[in-house]
Amino acid sequence: MALRQEQQKNHEEEEKEGGQEEETETWLTGYAEEAKKKEEEEEEEEEKRRQRLKEVDGDLLQLARYLGMEDNDEDLLWIAEAAANAPLPIGWTEHETEEGSIFYHSERTGESSWEHPSDKDFKQLVKKIKQHEQASLVEEDEEDEEDEDEDEDEEEQDEDEDEKDEDEEEQDEDEDEDEDEDEEEDEDGLT
Repeated sequence: MALRQEQQKNHEEEEKEGGQEEETETWLTGYAEEAKKKEEEEEEEEEKRRQRLKEVDGDLLQLARYLGMEDNDEDLLWIAEAAANAPLPIGWTEHETEEGSIFYHSERTGESSWEHPSDKDFKQLVKKIKQHEQASLVEEDEEDEEDEDEDEDEEEQDEDEDEKDEDEEEQDEDEDEDEDEDEEEDEDGLT
């Protein structure tokens, strides 16, 4: 009787281990597929970005860089477009030197500038947006780290629970063996 229970228990453990291997294999396959899909999406986005930059006017890209943007800031090109089309503030006039260079003059203050008077505002806007994006990235990184820590804690808890379950199973097995031995002793005593 005890031998049959032992064989049954071994068979159940083998099935459990086989199921865990299948689960792990399935998870790894899914993870690899997900990683490949993400990589393909990133490549598509990069290609779209390159295509958009090709379509953007060279002068607009130069203005975008002047305002503090980089080539990968195509989502901010609207700011460069707005700067390129910005009207002069009230009281400012545009003038051209004999060499063909443009400068701006304020009738009110008497100030002159080679830079469009609104460019300072557009530069500040680009700077603030980039700072906000950077802060968001840092925040996302911190959240990711917290999630990883939580995942590790959960894994440790799962491992602890698994060890506890195994200990309980061993105790049950020991108790079953003790009962079997007691039954055999009782049977031996009866015969």
